[in-house]
Amino acid sequence: MIRFSILIVTYNSERDIRQCLDSIFKQDFGSYEILVIDNASHDRTREIVEEYKGMVRIKNNDKNYGFSEGVNTGIAVSSGEYILTLNPDVVLENNFLSEVNSSIDRLGNDVGMLGAKILRADSERLIDSTGLVLSGFFRFFDRGSGEKDSGQYDNHTDILGPCAAAAIYRRDMLDDVNIDGEYFDRDFFYLIEDFDIALRARKKSWKCLYLPNAVCYHKRNGSGMSRKYRQHYAFRNRYFLILKNIEIEPHFIFYFLVYDIPRFIFLFFTNPGAIGAIINARRALKRMLEKRKSCKAF
Repeated sequence: MIRFSILIVTYNSERDIRQCLDSIFKQDFGSYEILVIDNASHDRTREIVEEYKGMVRIKNNDKNYGFSEGVNTGIAVSSGEYILTLNPDVVLENNFLSEVNSSIDRLGNDVGMLGAKILRADSERLIDSTGLVLSGFFRFFDRGSGEKDSGQYDNHTDILGPCAAAAIYRRDMLDDVNIDGEYFDRDFFYLIEDFDIALRARKKSWKCLYLPNAVCYHKRNGSGMSRKYRQHYAFRNRYFLILKNIEIEPHFIFYFLVYDIPRFIFLFFTNPGAIGAIINARRALKRMLEKRKSCKAF
């Protein structure tokens, strides 16, 4: 069996996709396949990816189905023992796959996710992510984001989950958390979907190990999405995540008053799309609660 299936979901990624693919072909470990799922790019992304035909499997979608559904499509047709989700604006160090592979051989059977050390592409001294963090206010962060990398995250440790910009998932785990053919929740479209799958995996006792020697570089927002567009999905998907996965207790009212209401007021004046996010979350309420039941059934 192939060790890694590398899934790259593209959307207007012409500036970055070549560097990303070339970094894979420079790896000192060869047991992998590459699948590019393009979400109807209208720049030169498809033209560039076609240059790698024969070395890369390509799926061209007729519209933008989002990151989550793109990854689902790739998982369904891939054959690797492990899935590596890779953003098109990420560049791997040459030993990335070999570092991950050597760690896999020492894993316990309960480790279903692996997180990389992701550094900022514009400054390799700054951290982009060393894993996912859930705060007491149900806010979601990349561990170490924006910090200077001085070795403070150089220990192998258990984390909540990996950042999907460069995340490794055991296929057995994905099959275990799969609900009706859905691995990543397509309703999230993009953003926070990696927190969702990490929490679902945790409910089934799967762990995530952080690998400090598996290093890559992330440009961020390679598709050129506007800040307001990203805020909309982040705001909406936070409520999706809470509705699906978090036990709502009385003290949540305090969090709502202290964080959510001021946040909504701020976005109301700076980004009217926040109103649309609340409306979309309300429309999806019944669907999210049904998914919550499925998650609890785990």
